Amino acid sequence: MTFPAVPLEKHDRILILAPHPDDETVGTGGLIQHALEKNIPVHVVFLTNGDFNEWSFIIYRERPVISHENVLKMGEVRHDEAVKATSVLGLSENNLSFLGYPDYGTQEIWCKHWGDSPPYESFLTGAKEVPYSNSFRPGAPYKGEEILKDIKRIITDFKPTKIFVTHSADNHPDHRAFYLFTGAALMELDMDITLYPYLVHYNKWPDPRK
Repeated sequence: MTFPAVPLEKHDRILILAPHPDDETVGTGGLIQHALEKNIPVHVVFLTNGDFNEWSFIIYRERPVISHENVLKMGEVRHDEAVKATSVLGLSENNLSFLGYPDYGTQEIWCKHWGDSPPYESFLTGAKEVPYSNSFRPGAPYKGEEILKDIKRIITDFKPTKIFVTHSADNHPDHRAFYLFTGAALMELDMDITLYPYLVHYNKWPDPRK
């Protein structure tokens, strides 16, 4: 099966929204390289640091780890990995923003944690606010309006012409949540932006797996 190429113009500014470190490469790695070849500005935003990923603990520690301290350290490891991985694609750390919201918790924030509701509490880190000092806005409460505020600010500052975000039908809740928050942000912003959803997890997609 072949897919049509995404048209890229000289005036374009590309914003990639990745729920976790690695989604930007899996979903848009070729697009990022193609845009940079054309000298088109690219910025990548990570919704979480991916600190909930037990596979990471098995690889690094050879066993599951659930202490708050070690989970936060894994978030820092995955931050650094994302910086290194995207540098291979041609991006610098200045082209990246890490929001630092809770891995595997953003859909619940979308559904339950707005307004007078208390902030979401991460099961693994125990955090109720962004715990990473190198994040876009350290200390931001785990609330829906805070995520929305960050996305709107990044869009307003970067002024993208095209946004790529994970698909609403993706099997992972953080991937669905990023689509929902992005759609809400665009509804509130009066900007001429084209939205391109990309798929990472969906039943047997991709096939063959691994």
